[in-house]
Amino acid sequence: MRILVIGDVMIDKYTYVKTSRMAPEANMPVWDVVREESRLGGAANVANNLKALGGEDVTVYLAGIAGTDLREIGKATGVNTNLCIGSETLVKHRFVDMTGKYLFRCDNFTKFSEHEIKWFESWFNIQLRPVSPIDFDAVVISDYDKGTLSNAVIDVIKNDSRWMWKPVIVDSKRKDLSIFSGAQIIKLNEHEYSNQVSNGLYTNVERLFDYCVVTKGSKGATLLQHDKFKSSNMKYVVHAEDFHSEKVDAIDVTGCGDTHTAAMAFSLLKNPNDIRAAVKFANACAANVVKKFGTSIV
Repeated sequence: MRILVIGDVMIDKYTYVKTSRMAPEANMPVWDVVREESRLGGAANVANNLKALGGEDVTVYLAGIAGTDLREIGKATGVNTNLCIGSETLVKHRFVDMTGKYLFRCDNFTKFSEHEIKWFESWFNIQLRPVSPIDFDAVVISDYDKGTLSNAVIDVIKNDSRWMWKPVIVDSKRKDLSIFSGAQIIKLNEHEYSNQVSNGLYTNVERLFDYCVVTKGSKGATLLQHDKFKSSNMKYVVHAEDFHSEKVDAIDVTGCGDTHTAAMAFSLLKNPNDIRAAVKFANACAANVVKKFGTSIV
């Protein structure tokens, strides 16, 4: 199976430090670096989780803006990074003491530059043109609202008839989700969904997608579905079904939303018509990774 993951790719960098002395120039500890590691983050974390779940049975193509540093990490995990291009990679740099406590985080930037976005638009349009030999069994859109998924890029995805009948899953942090209308699934967390409900400027998300999955942390997830037969222009009916997650002692929730998205996509490849099985499976996978420190895979 071939899966396309497209969106804001990142590196999650961890620097582990310890201290035994105070600085002479100010009242602050001096931290000594013990070790460092880099992991795939953002859309790259989704791709990495899909590869971990599918193994040799799945080829995961990652598309996004990234420098050679991320592409090298991706290759080491088995993720195909040939659709990534760019000179800069968004890095979330976390400093951690040796007890596992986060001290602070530094990000190198918050939005991709206009130059990088235009570069990726041209690259993606060429690589995924209609005559491209690459076909996908599912498309996962991981949108952290950093700029990768411009209108031009989304149009390429929506206008490609090869993918219209296949699973397209969207995980987005932007306010206006109407640009993704027509995708099979939108996945939001509780905070993101509450922002949608309270924002009267935009169409209700349940109307835009076949399914809306709202993740609720340790409480599991809720599946929402708009009833097309009982709805009218004046009002609409939404069916809600809760799926509880197993109780676990969470160590770190970093990246668990990415795992949830990846697991739903993988489950739907195995059972295309069983959204409930996909949500249950995704809950279990998310419960698995929160028991690990940092951005992790199933």
